Amino acid sequence: MSADAENATNDAEFASGDVEDDAGSGVMMCETCYNNASQLEADAEDAKCDVCDLRSQLAECQQQVADRDARIAELEAQVSNSQVEARIEEALEPDARPHLMAISDGMFTKMRIEEVLQNQKLINLPEVLDNIKKVQSWQKGKTQYCMEI
Repeated sequence: MSADAENATNDAEFASGDVEDDAGSGVMMCETCYNNASQLEADAEDAKCDVCDLRSQLAECQQQVADRDARIAELEAQVSNSQVEARIEEALEPDARPHLMAISDGMFTKMRIEEVLQNQKLINLPEVLDNIKKVQSWQKGKTQYCMEI
């Protein structure tokens, strides 16, 4: 077929709305379908697959777990080989002086946190509640509660 005859055939196909696929697969499409297919292919290349993203995140997580497992195994080996020295430091003596906690208008105005465990015994809560004394503060007309710990 001559070049002029081929161009005439292509012009006739284009005029009728039939366009052959660029890949030369022989599939005939109208111009609209061809443009839509081309756009879908371009979008598919740009779009990220959720499954691929999840797989890459899973691979990263598995690598982090493997790294942590290796670090744990390394530390356990050091402990079992007695390469780690344990140091136990004696704690400071607790302050023997009583400390007051004032509660005014439902707000803690002063708090001091004390060591709760002394000689492996917990503070007896009823004993603490017995030590709460109600004191009237006539300076500002507010009620204050003082607790000796």
